[in-house]
Amino acid sequence: MPDFPGEAFTADDLGAAAREQAEAAAEEAGLEPGTPQFDAAVLDFAVTGDPAFFEGAATAPDAQAMAPVLNLDDQARDIFRFFNTEAKGHFFTINESERDFVQENLPDYDFEGVGFEALPPDADNGVSTDVFRFFNTEARGHFFTTSAAERDFVEDNLPQFQPEGVGFEAFSSQVEGTVPVFRFFNTVAEGHFFTTSTAERDFVQENLPQYDFEGVGFYAFPDAVA
Repeated sequence: MPDFPGEAFTADDLGAAAREQAEAAAEEAGLEPGTPQFDAAVLDFAVTGDPAFFEGAATAPDAQAMAPVLNLDDQARDIFRFFNTEAKGHFFTINESERDFVQENLPDYDFEGVGFEALPPDADNGVSTDVFRFFNTEARGHFFTTSAAERDFVEDNLPQFQPEGVGFEAFSSQVEGTVPVFRFFNTVAEGHFFTTSTAERDFVQENLPQYDFEGVGFYAFPDAVA
């Protein structure tokens, strides 16, 4: 069974030949090198071979410019954070009914309040991106990613990860008002740990060697009352 990728996929993880080929195809499709749309399309095309990603990237609006115009921070909702004491990772939900069910029925999940703010799965604003949610049926933890390439890799290679659709919407690149959501992988319990706190990130890196730092998972709005 393939191992879970040791870190979040980026264009830098591609082989030289694969990256060069994907970048050439992206430029031919009219994408501008150095932009988040270009990098995301290069990665997705290199992994899937599907040129449709170029068309989607070419027509995508500039998230950095559009987010403040659309007042997306005003539309953001609380994303509730739980720590799974079995998988040693985090579970997030935007759904208050699901939050209440977990609190009342799953004692292995410690409620930690609001982790950050993001948009509902049906936001449909042309700027935010889906955060795909998986449940690891072996480790009993959850995994979240905005990367279509990473989603496809997990679905194609890791049968223990059960797709649960879109958990909420966030951003694959930073826009005004957002903060990075840092991602760690617990190499022992196989859970994923997420935090917006640089202090918490630094503590984990300095004191918990079983957590591999995977960089920024996605970007979201900070908790307004934190």
